Amino acid sequence: MRRFILILSILIGSSWLGARDAGAAGRMGRHMEDIPGMPVGMTDVGQDTTGYLWLSSSEGLSRYDGFEIRPWGEVAGRLTYVETGPQGQVLAGDDRTGLYEVDGPALRRVKGPGSVARPGPLHAIYD
Repeated sequence: MRRFILILSILIGSSWLGARDAGAAGRMGRHMEDIPGMPVGMTDVGQDTTGYLWLSSSEGLSRYDGFEIRPWGEVAGRLTYVETGPQGQVLAGDDRTGLYEVDGPALRRVKGPGSVARPGPLHAIYD
């Protein structure tokens, strides 16, 4: 858990390094516990091409927009990893819950060959 908080803190800090206003300096020093909506049991974090941070957790997938963390889509259950793609794609999954892709404001279940829903892979990656 401490590892993910450290990673998330580094990502948040680095995303604000280019900001020049005084408010940005105050946000950089904020503790993760102070962010509204912090999910319980956070397991992984990924940053998409637009700068949003995506968090997987025991509560599903959430997105951090720089001010607050919001649950994304209907709760899919426990998600243990997040992977982001080069064109803004976001995948999240778990070997028991399945694999989901962000599809607008919702999560769409990614099915295997023959459109059969199966347990999810152990991890996903864009190539």
